[in-house]
Amino acid sequence: MILDREWKDEDCEYGAFADVWANLSPAETTYDWYAQDAAQNIWYMGEDTWDGDSGGSFIAGCDGAEAGIVMLGKPAKGDFYQQEFYAGEAEDWGKVLNFVPINDLECLKVKEWNPLGPGNVEHKYYCSDAVSGQLVLIEELKGKTVIVDLIDTNVVAPPPPAAPPSPVPDC
Repeated sequence: MILDREWKDEDCEYGAFADVWANLSPAETTYDWYAQDAAQNIWYMGEDTWDGDSGGSFIAGCDGAEAGIVMLGKPAKGDFYQQEFYAGEAEDWGKVLNFVPINDLECLKVKEWNPLGPGNVEHKYYCSDAVSGQLVLIEELKGKTVIVDLIDTNVVAPPPPAAPPSPVPDC
């Protein structure tokens, strides 16, 4: 399970990010569930999203929702796969476009889209630092590039306000 929190503050500079946790409530809090199979595929099993209500939440196996693959264990150019499925709510797809070097990183370029939102296409670069093995995610959305970087795995932060009552899935 991963606790994912999103903050939005147009006036926040990168150097001031540490103040965000202390001063702003998250715009959205999500518990995400993942699993890995014997072929090393990473499966997305569902999410409990909380932004004042639970809209967009789904759990694989409940109400017709199905798990999907978020990252292939052995990706090849042209591979096409469903990332998640919950009819009318979450129907995301991915396609491996290419393997590209970015600076000193080895990157997998993936096109991701949702047919429920025509024109909602993202290109993501999943990169691995050959030296440290650290995963870096670079997103392009509507001409903007966002770099998502793992800063630490042992961050102690205050509990999210108005979080879902329990991270344990329940149909």
